[in-house]
Amino acid sequence: MRRIQQKNGIKKSPTGHYSFRKQVPEKLRVLWGKREVKLSLDTKDEAVALARGAVALSKFNATAKTLTQLLERSDDVPPAEIARLADMRVRDVGIHPEQEPVLKAGHTQQEYEDFKIRELEYLEKREAYLDILADSLIDEQRLRRDYDSGKWGRADYKMPYREPSTANVSAVAHRIISGDIATTKSPTLRDALNSYIADYKERKVLGNPRTIQSAITNTTRVLSQFASFIEGGSETKGFRRLVTSITVDEAIGFRDYLRLQHPNSGTGDTNLRYPSAVFRHIIEKGQGLYIDNHPMRNPFFKLRNKQREVQLATRRWPLNPAEFASYEAATLNEKPHVRLLILFLLYTGCRISDAYGLEVRDVNLNENIPTMYLRHNKIRRLDKDGIQANIPLVGPLLDALRDYPLSSKPTDPVFPEFALLKSGRDRASSEANRVRRAAGITREGVTAHSARHTWQDRLDAARVAIAERDYLLAHKTQQSSAVALGYGTAYPASNMLENQLAALACTDWGDFRFDRCS
Repeated sequence: MRRIQQKNGIKKSPTGHYSFRKQVPEKLRVLWGKREVKLSLDTKDEAVALARGAVALSKFNATAKTLTQLLERSDDVPPAEIARLADMRVRDVGIHPEQEPVLKAGHTQQEYEDFKIRELEYLEKREAYLDILADSLIDEQRLRRDYDSGKWGRADYKMPYREPSTANVSAVAHRIISGDIATTKSPTLRDALNSYIADYKERKVLGNPRTIQSAITNTTRVLSQFASFIEGGSETKGFRRLVTSITVDEAIGFRDYLRLQHPNSGTGDTNLRYPSAVFRHIIEKGQGLYIDNHPMRNPFFKLRNKQREVQLATRRWPLNPAEFASYEAATLNEKPHVRLLILFLLYTGCRISDAYGLEVRDVNLNENIPTMYLRHNKIRRLDKDGIQANIPLVGPLLDALRDYPLSSKPTDPVFPEFALLKSGRDRASSEANRVRRAAGITREGVTAHSARHTWQDRLDAARVAIAERDYLLAHKTQQSSAVALGYGTAYPASNMLENQLAALACTDWGDFRFDRCS
């Protein structure tokens, strides 16, 4: 390990902490503004240290290359790179405008006194550095001429300075400190949110539109809550905060706030995934945001307690035989599209999102074995845990479908009452649960989605093989995927029909003896 450390500039302290240290070449020290680059890698893990050290070394080499070009008066260095070097120099000294001490609202007297001390230190350091930079910008040739001519000794004499140049690191650094050039290195919370949403849309270009919109809405909602929380109720001010100014304590405080809002569920912890994803994205996108020369870590890292979520989660239970019969009977008084939707749930175990988004071409009633073909279509994409599947139709569902008025156009929806709505899935779910409640089924943990668990119980009671059961439920597993790939050859439709009929014949399923299901 010692040889690797020396080669890459990675050092390990006696306490086990890793850092990156590398001497600046002597000819570059004036331009660089330091003799050595020192950076904590903020880890005791060797693998992490090597990865972070490689990034630090890459940046060191890139800076050295650029400064060498400047030293040789190369015209190949773009102004943006010079601005980056100037920004780096100013931040290393600690006098960038973003590093100016800030006094937050609601401060205590002690916090105010500490702020005044830090402010004075900052102003003195900035003034001293501006004097040093000013000396480096003096027009020596003009000063010599003024000295020779006698102007230099006059009382009203003004020191001659060169015109500010974007090709000079010192000149750009001077303008950064003075506020004439803005070089915000750290994005704001609003920048991070917008960047994450744009990236998410790009990554999910083939995803389910409703799922994408739901994720964006939830991310925006929780980030807005967080922005408001960290600035005492001012969402606008919160979104203006720099990402690097967000602390772990603020993230923990927000977690506690969410838990108070949802004391009897794991929703508070679940919602932490949204800000965590945003911070992870913006930190990785920046290829290394730094706080006081330390790599920034995600303030929400490992704050989510999944064990707590499981403990507080509401268990979903299947329908017992009596509830199943009541639910089906309650559909007789409903409109045809509502009744058919619920029969799809009861006699195939499909998801509500699968059923409401069926197109006419997805329902095949003309073959010897009528089937429902679950696949992506223009109405909706399948759930991420779903697979494409050809599922035989049986029982009252098949009878109802034969009497149902389907459109003559193959790509028209089976359920236009739901599919043509922007929130069609939510409306379908609402209708299915309304009928459930009307049937008197209000047992805790039982919803319209319980029909899916019920059909699984019936398939299990019929002793259907797990791989084929998961396929019939369009549930993506290693086994069901193998069935899907072989469907039509190794697994003929007649086999799947036998499984469905076997489940239909089961009038008793599950074990409902325990109080938890009563």
